[in-house]
Amino acid sequence: MRSDRRLLQIYPEPDAVAGIADHINQLWTKRMREDFRTGFEKDATALSPPVRQARDMVRPAPAG
Repeated sequence: MRSDRRLLQIYPEPDAVAGIADHINQLWTKRMREDFRTGFEKDATALSPPVRQARDMVRPAPAG
């Protein structure tokens, strides 16, 4: 996720992490969110640290 670098330049890290999670929770489709949540369960090292932290804040997609 390239936008995490820009968010970290503009906002303190906790705000950037929350912003990344909010973006995913509000704008990503159900499938995208579930793929993101489950796709890195075993190995999240490919994610930058802020995105890794935000992943833990991504809610399951609502049913439907």
